[in-house]
Amino acid sequence: MLKRDNWTNEEVIYILEGLKMVGRDGLPVDTDSNISMDQAVGQFWDFKRPADQFAAMAYDTDTKEIVVVGPPLPR
Repeated sequence: MLKRDNWTNEEVIYILEGLKMVGRDGLPVDTDSNISMDQAVGQFWDFKRPADQFAAMAYDTDTKEIVVVGPPLPR
């Protein structure tokens, strides 16, 4: 099956992980590009967190912003 839109978080994470640059040993190398990929992957993991966990995130389609939906962090 071919898919062009409506990705799940798991699919986005898999795609981003596959875009990382690797060295001759097949392991990801330390590049600015890979660091950016890691940040994007982390963001999609935060979308997967249950809403009752700290750092759970959501995308507000009205404001086009990413917002925290989890409980406030303890002070």
